[in-house]
Amino acid sequence: MLYLPAWQARTPAIVGTGMLLSSANSLNALADGAVRLVGGPLGGVLLAACGVRWLICADAFSYLAAAAANTLTSRPPAERADGEHAAGKRAGRTTTIGGMIRDLADGARVLRAQPMARALLPVTVIFLAANASLSAMLIPLGIQRLGGSEHTGFVLSGLGVGFLLAAPLLRALLDRIPPRTLLTATLAATAAGQFGLFTSTSLATALPAAVAIGAFGSMSEVIPRTALQRVIPDAVLGRISAVFLTGEAAVGLLGAVAGPFLAQAAHLSGLAIMASLTTVAAAVLTRRAVPLLAATTPTSPTGSPDEHRPTKAVS
Repeated sequence: MLYLPAWQARTPAIVGTGMLLSSANSLNALADGAVRLVGGPLGGVLLAACGVRWLICADAFSYLAAAAANTLTSRPPAERADGEHAAGKRAGRTTTIGGMIRDLADGARVLRAQPMARALLPVTVIFLAANASLSAMLIPLGIQRLGGSEHTGFVLSGLGVGFLLAAPLLRALLDRIPPRTLLTATLAATAAGQFGLFTSTSLATALPAAVAIGAFGSMSEVIPRTALQRVIPDAVLGRISAVFLTGEAAVGLLGAVAGPFLAQAAHLSGLAIMASLTTVAAAVLTRRAVPLLAATTPTSPTGSPDEHRPTKAVS
């Protein structure tokens, strides 16, 4: 919970807000898909071959390696140029509870004042609530309808393949299509995949739907993140990301609890209809409430961190 906001804020500080930001987020999506696809099987192999103690050690080592890699990220030129100014602003300022409250108040004020962030928060919450309710029923779907744990594994692999496919799609489309249009399309496609998967009775229909959910669902998470990184000032981007992640965690828990109850009351098909309609509602809200950003044109072909942030938006 503490790492993700800092990571989302750090990315544009390193690569800027132009085309390299799209490339970086696409690469992160590729890494996420690769981990989802191979992480589970690799963990199973380590558990069977070496035992749970070695598996825990390998997991802990992966976090240490990630922390070491993070320390290797150099300070961007813009940070170095502005370092003296930033240091002057921080002079005499200590990390106190009062200071943290002031920082959070600043973040909340930016969230209220920024139309893009204000519109994307409910869209993200609605979409992830629907997604969480279905995720909780993925294993029961595989056991009850698709033929058992082996077929469930194929569906999970299909989701991982979809995450991998999302990376090149994001790289090709993020800088060519406005976020509002692209997010509306990916949410609608995700809703179709959700309905298709959770009304399937065989792998022939379940696998394509799982790939679609993995691809378009992943894009539906990266598109808002990239839009926020381009319009929110670096000084409060981490705090805004924390607000979004808090909302995501809350609806994730709510959806995971509500999904089984709704499935029991309305069966899997009924849950699929409700969840896919909820995702369609998120797409409609995106189309109606999210501002249409002007085209993003990087000021430097190298994507340096001092690239401008597009702030012009029309209704």
